[in-house]
Amino acid sequence: MDTQAVLTFWGCRGSISSPGYDTKIFGGNTPCITVEYKDQVLIFDAGTGIRNVGNYLIEKSKQRPINAHLFISHFHGDHVEGLPFFRPLYQLSNRFSIYGEGKDDLSFADVLRNRIKPPYFPVELDTLFAAGISYHEVCEKQAIVIDEDMSVMPIRLIHPNGAIGFRIQIGDLSIAYVTDHEHEIGRISPLLVESLQNTDILIHDAQYDREAINNGKQGWGHSAWEDVVDFAHAVNAGQLFLFHHDPESNDEILFERQRLARQARPATSIAREGLVVALPVQSKKLIRDDSSVAIDQLIRLSNALEFKKAVRKATLFSDNLGQESALLIIRIDDIMTNRVFDFDFSQSLAIKAIALQAINHLRMNPSIGRYRHDELYAYEDGNELAIILHDIKDPDNAQMVVTRIAAILSREFVVAGENVHLEFSIGVLNFPKTEAKKPGFGEHALQLQHRALDILEV
Repeated sequence: MDTQAVLTFWGCRGSISSPGYDTKIFGGNTPCITVEYKDQVLIFDAGTGIRNVGNYLIEKSKQRPINAHLFISHFHGDHVEGLPFFRPLYQLSNRFSIYGEGKDDLSFADVLRNRIKPPYFPVELDTLFAAGISYHEVCEKQAIVIDEDMSVMPIRLIHPNGAIGFRIQIGDLSIAYVTDHEHEIGRISPLLVESLQNTDILIHDAQYDREAINNGKQGWGHSAWEDVVDFAHAVNAGQLFLFHHDPESNDEILFERQRLARQARPATSIAREGLVVALPVQSKKLIRDDSSVAIDQLIRLSNALEFKKAVRKATLFSDNLGQESALLIIRIDDIMTNRVFDFDFSQSLAIKAIALQAINHLRMNPSIGRYRHDELYAYEDGNELAIILHDIKDPDNAQMVVTRIAAILSREFVVAGENVHLEFSIGVLNFPKTEAKKPGFGEHALQLQHRALDILEV
């Protein structure tokens, strides 16, 4: 069934707010957007635009508690200056999960506290806010699971002092928030191309044009709109919104920029403060009772019959065509969070998070195998996740997958707003089954090999 997500632009200006008569159409507030889907509210950046987000949420909530997620791309003033004026943070009944990355030896929360304290602000952050706030460190390319339909993937951007963008996945809909980022003139960033392929909605920093960058703005951490249009072509994006407008770019300049950009790419608009975009979503829940789902269009959680057919196919290829394949099994042994909640609920979400982490690793490492989303199968059975690795270029790569994914899952990551640490076991069995490798990691790894043999006996 189709439902709608709602994307709203609350602030589109970069560097410094620029209210005035000649910016009233595209707006003068600094960066802030929201994505709403069902009962979830995701807020990206806390520029001056977030003040109006707070007023909107208070009015919408009708005195009910507000629960939302706030993602901070980096700590430059135009992306955090509005936070002390976000009224929902002053209300005791509200709950917020705030995500970002630490700097040097400081945690994310401590860096934020250092921004909101004397002499920069008259009151310290912890004294200022009454709402329940949980702070979460994000890691590049480590998915943040919001719920069964939604995840957010942090992406490294090129910007002085560091910044991260976010790819939001809602069912079959993807939205990329890319601010602040600098492409070299005439040369788009290859790693970003890899991360943002086939994005439906691309919101991208386009503060300058090429002339401005050539005249002294190179290295300031922002892109020319011409290169952003080229980038949208390269990633096969759907709708492009040019964002993070220079304070010196008035409405007349931005209208002309939109006209020129549309000549090169018709599906392009200048992001405008107050713009609301309704986006259809075909829900593809990552956890369902029948376990037959699609994850981010990259991995399939199959039912038992589908998975057995895929195992037979992999066995046939291994026996008759000499194509190396392997069966990877991950088992959750224990889940530790920063508060106690229902184990069955958290276990299902943890399985989903593991699948996202594992499949993202496989996508980003083409030396392991050549994977398309329609030929990579996974099966969830209680506290286990099994993944078939096809066409491995080197038999030892299967064990390398075990080592790398074990390292990824050993980190603390975020599931449904909770900091989660897993105790897990991981094992791998190569096809044909007579060529079994070392058991893997975890106290139950040997059992996992026997489990793999059970699955292969189909």
